[in-house]
Amino acid sequence: LSYVSREFLKEDKHPIKPDEQFKIFREYRNALQQLNNQNGQLTMEQSEQLISAKNEYRKLVKYCIQDAELVMKLFEFHNIYFN
Repeated sequence: LSYVSREFLKEDKHPIKPDEQFKIFREYRNALQQLNNQNGQLTMEQSEQLISAKNEYRKLVKYCIQDAELVMKLFEFHNIYFN
């Protein structure tokens, strides 16, 4: 998708590799589980980890949204429509 988007749309994707995507997801999930296990009572360090995990997860969400948008733009660029 990155190559095709650059070639036809002159747009590039956010550079998040698959292994990094899974790492971000795992860290966010673990931070949320920790929050649930402690009934919302976190230490300062745990709170900072949660904030960091949220920020990284936002990057992952933006990456996923961008993927979907690039596919839609490519369909429009090539006049591909489905009923």
